[in-house]
Amino acid sequence: MSSTQPAPAPFAVVILSLLLQGCMSAQSFDGADDTSSAADSGWDPTDSDDDTDDGDQTDPSWWSLNATILMEDGLSVQSDTTVVISLIDDTADPASPICQASYEQVEFAVLDSPDASIYHWWQAALSEPVTDCSAHRLTWIPADIELGIGALHPDIAALLEPAGHADIEPYLYGAYVRSGQEDTIWTYGISATAAGWDSEQLPVSEGPVPNGTYSLVPIYLLPLQGG
Repeated sequence: MSSTQPAPAPFAVVILSLLLQGCMSAQSFDGADDTSSAADSGWDPTDSDDDTDDGDQTDPSWWSLNATILMEDGLSVQSDTTVVISLIDDTADPASPICQASYEQVEFAVLDSPDASIYHWWQAALSEPVTDCSAHRLTWIPADIELGIGALHPDIAALLEPAGHADIEPYLYGAYVRSGQEDTIWTYGISATAAGWDSEQLPVSEGPVPNGTYSLVPIYLLPLQGG
């Protein structure tokens, strides 16, 4: 089985339905009072209704981030890294992604971990994306993104059982992100290799993580600071 396999589709569909429509929220990783709505971004960008007329667009309210990171000997490999950012409109009923920007061969600069529970922490150098977002909407995408892989956060784990996926919890890492000049680090999702999604590889209790391709999958939506 390919190590680049993402989370199984049924998982993404269940999480999307449960969290987008349920408007669930959770505290940020650093314990601040900030909260975020929650959703997986299981969405086909070919279904986008993005309007190319920049003067007549609904501004996005939230964003989400997927990533694929190849790890070898504790380091990310640039040739096999991707970051996909979706912009979300919560004025729609139900809330839904409105456009997407995909970044290939992203260079991750290693940073000191901000917490012992985050095993790897990087700054992502985002270049020109492949996108169906208009120029106006692209200005909403955070220009400076840090992300990481670490221990599965209890707030994320608590969502798995109601969604019927408690069986996969022991095999998951947590996904963490910070954008722009924010002090807040968000525990926003889950991560694993193909073996982890298949319940065949348990996570380590401290870094570095084993070699493999890690998919970072959002559970919570992230608040936008403005375009």
